[in-house]
Amino acid sequence: MIKADELVETRFDVITYSQTDAGALFLRREEFISVSCECTLKAPPGSAESAGLRPTVWAGDEYAQGHWVNKPYGVSALAGNQQSPFCDVCCRDH
Repeated sequence: MIKADELVETRFDVITYSQTDAGALFLRREEFISVSCECTLKAPPGSAESAGLRPTVWAGDEYAQGHWVNKPYGVSALAGNQQSPFCDVCCRDH
């Protein structure tokens, strides 16, 4: 966990195994990052590709990537290295 003032970044991995007669079989590793960010909301641009993304969701057997939508979007409100570099993506897709 990284904490700077009230801004927090937490990272963790989830590793999934399957038990077999020969031992454990590695299936997948998922990396998670949770960040708190300060964002400034902006008006939607003319094209969806320069706006935000819908969230990536679990479709039952795989992740389905979100599609571009023309909606208000956010930008990182703090300049410099005051918050996580992942805040750019978080604010954009907020």
